[in-house]
Amino acid sequence: MRVVLDTNVILSGIFWNGPPFEILELWKKGRICLLVSREIIEEYQRAGQELAQKKPNINLTQILNLIVSSSEVYFPEPLFAPVCRDSKDDKFIACALTGNADFIVSGDKDLLVVAEYSSIKIIRPRDFLSLMLKKFF
Repeated sequence: MRVVLDTNVILSGIFWNGPPFEILELWKKGRICLLVSREIIEEYQRAGQELAQKKPNINLTQILNLIVSSSEVYFPEPLFAPVCRDSKDDKFIACALTGNADFIVSGDKDLLVVAEYSSIKIIRPRDFLSLMLKKFF
């Protein structure tokens, strides 16, 4: 299954337990393929820096390097027109389109309200885990 993870899912999975952490575990086990772009990685890094200062026992750089080396990296063209209410979130849709993703997993209301774009479903982490459980068990 090909997936783009929004920044809030990646960072929640790195710094806390819960559904985002479980999604990262699925990725580490090779059950899902993570798709990223340069812009997405930059946002992961930018947003993660503040959290990394509060939780110095977590090496964010090492984890982000693992994400880059173990994911499919794409260089999508910008969308022709904005899709999300917050156009900064369009980078996730552009990456998903370029990489033929099945899902974008997010907790961001601006992405979730889109729900589906060009057959790519945009769902919450808990809903994604439910789908994965049905698929594998």
